[in-house]
Amino acid sequence: MAETKKLEAMEQEAVLEANAANPQADAPKKNAVAAEPMKKVGEAEDLGPAVTKPTDSNPDASKKMKQVSGDAQQKNQGSADAMPKLK
Repeated sequence: MAETKKLEAMEQEAVLEANAANPQADAPKKNAVAAEPMKKVGEAEDLGPAVTKPTDSNPDASKKMKQVSGDAQQKNQGSADAMPKLK
């Protein structure tokens, strides 16, 4: 009988220790700062299904895209050089 009381007392003590608040459990969150919101890089447009084989083609993708013009880096470039002719 004395052994069962000892055992029950040890069980109760173990349960109390398990339920007690651990002061180090919140240590990683102690000085934490809220996450920064994600910035939107630019608009993305769905160009259709992915091309998975070299024989696949997606003609709609080239129609949907528009050529970049008026960019600051393109203003001073001029026209492209002509391709050299092979003999």
